[in-house]
Amino acid sequence: MKRRFLTLVVFGLCWLCHYASAQADALYPIWENGLYGYMDASGSPAIAAQWESVSSFVHGYALVRNGMEYAVVDQEGRVVAGPRLAQDRREYAINLRSISFGDAVFDCLTGRLLSCPDDFDGQPYDAYADESAHLLLVVGDDRYGYLDRQTGEWAIPPVFDTMSQDWLFGSDLFKLSHETSRAQFQNGYAVVGKDGHCYLINENNEPVPMQEDLRPVSQVVDGCFAVIDGQQRRGIADIEGNVRFLSDRYKEIRLQEGGVAVAFLPAPDHLCDLVTFLNLYGIELMKLVAFFAYERNIPRLQENHFIQSEDVTVGSALYSLAEGRLWYDDTLRIFWFDVAHDLLVGYAGEQPGDAWEDACNTLRRLDDTVLLEGCDFPMGFAPDLPGWENPPDLVRVQAGAVQRGAYFSEGLQAAAIRLETGQLSYGYVNLDGEFAIAPTFLAAGNFLNGLALVATNEGLAYIDRNGRLVWESEPMF
Repeated sequence: MKRRFLTLVVFGLCWLCHYASAQADALYPIWENGLYGYMDASGSPAIAAQWESVSSFVHGYALVRNGMEYAVVDQEGRVVAGPRLAQDRREYAINLRSISFGDAVFDCLTGRLLSCPDDFDGQPYDAYADESAHLLLVVGDDRYGYLDRQTGEWAIPPVFDTMSQDWLFGSDLFKLSHETSRAQFQNGYAVVGKDGHCYLINENNEPVPMQEDLRPVSQVVDGCFAVIDGQQRRGIADIEGNVRFLSDRYKEIRLQEGGVAVAFLPAPDHLCDLVTFLNLYGIELMKLVAFFAYERNIPRLQENHFIQSEDVTVGSALYSLAEGRLWYDDTLRIFWFDVAHDLLVGYAGEQPGDAWEDACNTLRRLDDTVLLEGCDFPMGFAPDLPGWENPPDLVRVQAGAVQRGAYFSEGLQAAAIRLETGQLSYGYVNLDGEFAIAPTFLAAGNFLNGLALVATNEGLAYIDRNGRLVWESEPMF
């Protein structure tokens, strides 16, 4: 019972700690007498424990909760917005540069709470806008416009009535909804529409030049965007008005940074999609591979590599654009790959459907050298465990994306071996698969800013990269 209780608590705190902003003055969550607070990197209390849940800090602000009331606090623990009673917990979330806060948005870069003007019945949305965006989307029942983030006044009045919707949510032209990234400003541009016609604008409300029969179906990335014409051909155009290419081969094109786009083709059996990557002129960069695509499972190139993993069976393909090589293993599901070390983390269950708690993770290189196997590699966020009733909503904002987990944070990865008793004992392995910190803990979270949270036989503790205690809780029993 003691071991299970500590495991539940430490995994929740690991989730909190792992996603705190990576900065010199980062605060670490601590749990005292059933409430959350924060400490600094030296282990000294920074904000007294007083909340039932807390979020990571985003640009100096965090979302905290007591009961059904939410508030935004700064790093001194001062309430800067709220508290507000939650009507729907989904209205409270961490974004790239802001915190969605009920019917308002707290902009962490300007320190302003932005809400809909009194003369308009609508809701602000900021889930997809990037850190460079000066304008905030506000959506009403039949119109939408944009607020200035500095003044809270209209920068572009609510004159638009059509939104370009993502095909994975439904049709291209959809009713007004916040569930589209296209209407929120990214890289200085947004897709807007009037009377069923969609086009691109910059933050000065100036339209991007475009051929008459073209319609934008993506945000602007690296000065380019995806388009569709009247013949349903898809392609890429640039903000200067040039069409890079058009083709009827693809059913969807999504631009990614670095001058590439992922392209979807219908598979003959209609059970999945065929996927390839293109350059901005439509040249295919790799052979077609089958992929089960959905909104949270979009293929991405990472450091010139692409991982394709099945959701329903064990098996993965790893394609290197640089080497023009495809690795495939029908017994391994790849979760993470480090190009610099040719190192991957995978799940090597003997058959599909093996339970995660069987500790079937493996660490190996592409030459099939196995460095470590039969381990459990937690990603740092709280799993869905029995008894964990109110897991906090935490993310890490980094490199222009909201991230929800990572392997080998700061070169070390929490890893567990299974004891003869069947219980897991956690320590930390390095990139060579060797235990740099011995597996002696009941539970462990990944390192952030030099510290990691662990559970010992006595209670909770933070350790440094040498395994030395920086902070420990009072005995829990």
